Amino acid sequence: MKSILILLLVSALTFAEEIEIVTPDGTLSGTLQVAKKESDIGILILADSGPIDRDGNSTKEQGSNNSLKLIADGLQENGYSSLRYDKRLVGKSKGFPIDYKTVFTNFISDATFAVEKLKSLGYKKVVIIGHGEGSLIATVTARKANADALISVCGIVNDGSEQILNQIKEKTPNLYEESKLIVDTLKMGKIVENMNPKLELLFSKSVQPFMINFFKYNPEKEIAKLDIPILVLVGKNDIQISAEESKILLAATKSGSYVSIEGMNHILKTVSMDPEKQLRSFSDPTLELNGNLVESIVEYLETIEN
Repeated sequence: MKSILILLLVSALTFAEEIEIVTPDGTLSGTLQVAKKESDIGILILADSGPIDRDGNSTKEQGSNNSLKLIADGLQENGYSSLRYDKRLVGKSKGFPIDYKTVFTNFISDATFAVEKLKSLGYKKVVIIGHGEGSLIATVTARKANADALISVCGIVNDGSEQILNQIKEKTPNLYEESKLIVDTLKMGKIVENMNPKLELLFSKSVQPFMINFFKYNPEKEIAKLDIPILVLVGKNDIQISAEESKILLAATKSGSYVSIEGMNHILKTVSMDPEKQLRSFSDPTLELNGNLVESIVEYLETIEN
């Protein structure tokens, strides 16, 4: 039955097709790429933070990097089918509530429905690949949706409150103590009404509900809850998430594997540590995916298949 289903998919989809994932509060628009070679594994690819589309591109950037599309292409060439989608309120996804009503749990719910979509298409095993913040979404979703394996790519290590405070301490240390009071209040689930005008943009009332919800999830604690195969994959030239930091995630797993890729930055391209080149890589479509990334993922998938 499985062979018949895959053959029908391959003949009908010309290997890449627009697909809709219906959720209770909107419809996600995605791309299903089906590999010619038959595999029981269906892979869900989840994007990093911000308004990121299915291909890994931010609506805030002038150019594109196509990092997630390149992963899907590489997986397809190696015999693995994948599903990726525009996040809610991005690209062709439609029907979702406006920005200020969106909280982190919504992204977990969306990913859970995407896992169910892959299962409904006949894939016996579902592996979730999460990039950056998408790694945390993938981690929680893997537990809730009973995924078969998790691949964290340049995944965030600290919880959201620590990320924000670390950035403030580095860039505007004079605002750190005030910011910490705000963050501590949000972690208690309370809205902050009054604050220093210099902090009103970062901690606006419209974004506070998202922060309250986001701060509940700690990557280290969430990944420790999983009892499935886990690969923690990092880039040695990632200036956002260091290879050393990522070992915290590895240590929290029950029996995770770890791969550190030479020359790879946060957007999964081979880029030097030069700050200008790092910045340009986020919107440069001419840069190829780091050659060892897909190879490392495929090698790991093969261990799950066997």
